[in-house]
Amino acid sequence: MSKFVSRENIIGKQVIDQKASVIGKVKDVAFSVGGEKVEVALIVDVGGEQLTVEWSSVKAVGDVVLLNKELEVKPKPKLEYATCPKCGYQNKQDARYCASCGSPLKR
Repeated sequence: MSKFVSRENIIGKQVIDQKASVIGKVKDVAFSVGGEKVEVALIVDVGGEQLTVEWSSVKAVGDVVLLNKELEVKPKPKLEYATCPKCGYQNKQDARYCASCGSPLKR
């Protein structure tokens, strides 16, 4: 017999893959309605990016969401910024002047 899980009981839980790697946290639940069946997926926040995990990949839901497979999530490269000493705005690394206040940036 299937066990139903409410949306409120799954949002915010950590998602762990088969190799015990933390993938991210559940942000929302999505439904694909069309044809003769409804498909369910989890929207997982992975460092600010969204990853869709099909419900068929979920092995168990308890204190965490455990997946039945390994997911390879590549971290997004961190961008480097030149912070304006006057206003604190984060400019592109190669900027010479602040895009917000126009102050010269230190090199």
